[in-house]
Amino acid sequence: QELRITDQALDKQSTEPIFKSLQHQSNLESIDLSNNFLEDEVLKLFATILPTLPRLKHLNLSGNYITRDGITNLASVPASQFPDLESLDVSYNPLTNHSSQREESFWPDLS
Repeated sequence: QELRITDQALDKQSTEPIFKSLQHQSNLESIDLSNNFLEDEVLKLFATILPTLPRLKHLNLSGNYITRDGITNLASVPASQFPDLESLDVSYNPLTNHSSQREESFWPDLS
């Protein structure tokens, strides 16, 4: 299963019901939340549901307003909570001056 919500102006209020519904989707393998103007506060909320997504393989958070603080919140969830994660795209966020950021710097267990 895949969830793709892209190119929207999502704030905390609009993401809360989305994230709440994700808690019941244990078969989700791919989530694309790119280009949604997501900020650290929203990512902190998203991090709370990550442990309920054990089959997640691909997470695309590119093109948002995520800083290092937001990624720190995300990385606080142990990688063992979602052992199938293969890719995390956080490119084009202000957390780095580069167009891409390797996910291994956040979760060293990713190959």
